[in-house]
Order: sequence, then C-alpha cells, then structure tokens
Amino acid sequence: MVARELGYAPNASAKMLSTGRSDVVGVTIFDMLHLSAPYIGSIMSGIADMSDDEGLNLAFARTACKRYEEAEYIRFAREGRFAGEIIIDQMTSERELQILSSIKMPTVLVDRKIPSLDFPVVRINYHEVVKKAISHLVGLGHKRIAVINGSERLFDLNEKLIAYRQALQEHSLLFEQDLVRICEGSAEGEIDIVARVKGHVNALLDMADTP
Repeated sequence: MVARELGYAPNASAKMLSTGRSDVVGVTIFDMLHLSAPYIGSIMSGIADMSDDEGLNLAFARTACKRYEEAEYIRFAREGRFAGEIIIDQMTSERELQILSSIKMPTVLVDRKIPSLDFPVVRINYHEVVKKAISHLVGLGHKRIAVINGSERLFDLNEKLIAYRQALQEHSLLFEQDLVRICEGSAEGEIDIVARVKGHVNALLDMADTP
C-alpha cells in the first residue's frame, strides 16, 4: 500500500543484479510489418500471453537483414541480459544460432528447423499441410498444380518442395519443373516477398498451358 502511494516501482536492472537472473526474453523478428500478418500476429499474441503468465518481459529485435542489429541481441545474450531467446526469422544465420547454442542460451525457433542444432522448434507440419492442399485441388479436378516457394537453401522451405513432389506422385501427377517458382532474395537476404509472388503468379498465368 505504501509503495503504491509513493509511486514505487521495482528496478529491473537492480533485481537482475541481486538475483543473478534476467526476466527478459528476446524476440527476434525479420520486420515489425510482419506483425500485421494473421499468422505472425497470432504467434506474438501467444508469446505475450505466456510472458504475462510467467512474469517475464519481452524485448524485440527487428533484424530486416541488418546483421548488426542481430549481433547486438547476441551481445545482450552473452552478457546475460536475456533469460531466453525466441527466433521468428528465417534469415537468422546458422552461425549466429550456433553462438546462442554455444553459450547455452535457452532458444526456441519458430517455423524453422535446423538439423545441426538441437533447439526446440514450434512449426507447421509442412508434409501434412502441403499434401492436404494438393489432395483438395486434385479433388476439385485439377491436374497441373503450381507451387511458389521460398529459397531451397532453407530447410523448412525445401521440405515444402519435397512434400509437393511426394503429393504429386501419390496422385499419379506429373512433376513439371516449369510449375515450380522460387522467391529468392538478394545476396544480403533482402526480398520484397509481395512483389516476387505477384511476378511469379503473373508468369504462371501467362503460360501457354496455364496451371
């Protein structure tokens, strides 16, 4: 009661010094604009709800392919400012994730799996989802099904293509390389995903034999 009347608030930095533990969880995301997407927004809502329940604070990093920003968060992790890290960024380099692993920073990857790293992963079952999508289209009578995907260099995105080929084979459909379009980024990893997808959609619709 007296503390409230005097406007007292606990000092987070002092608390960390006295307990030796941080109550801050770092959340790394490619671009804050992605928060408006229903999928990412629902993930962030869940993270915020759980952090409230556990009495944790969140600190956000907007990487947008700017490696120096991500390096800053790794520095915070090294200094013990974070209790853990949540990575919602497909472009985070494996080297940087290995650093988090080497310092034993509790880390969770969202929608990305790296076989060489033993991090917990929260992700979509792409094999099941892609196969259900193909089966639905086949059920509607479609035979030539195109796919627009991200870089094959990323494990999860390559997994989608594997599931796509397997689903076609299961329905005795021919795999056509021309129907596979890849949205590659620049050398720095930058990509205007909306523009790339629109370009691929238009190119597919302009084909003589439209998928």
